[in-house]
Amino acid sequence: MIPCEHTSGKRQRLGKMSKEGNSLLRYLWTEAVMHAVQKDPELRRFYRRKLIQKGMGKARVATARKLGIRLWIMMRDQIDYEEFCHRGKLRQKGEAHAGMLDFNSGPALQ
Repeated sequence: MIPCEHTSGKRQRLGKMSKEGNSLLRYLWTEAVMHAVQKDPELRRFYRRKLIQKGMGKARVATARKLGIRLWIMMRDQIDYEEFCHRGKLRQKGEAHAGMLDFNSGPALQ
């Protein structure tokens, strides 16, 4: 899920999804999106919004990228999907995550 890049000078332009990498893995990743969209209401809202804005193909790829980022965070932090969603709800409420520092509170640095 890496975009093609057309860069010239200081201007960076990202294009369509590149065809590099394993095509079977890309296919399975986008198929997993359709199952995840059925189970996760937040992912479903994102997919439907992108579907209206960009069309089916781009909506699937955008949602697949979002799902991939979620999977990477889950692997990095060694947590399951329920814990990931719980942390997301805490972040929306503005509460600190368990075991993580809250850099937004305390005395201001001068």
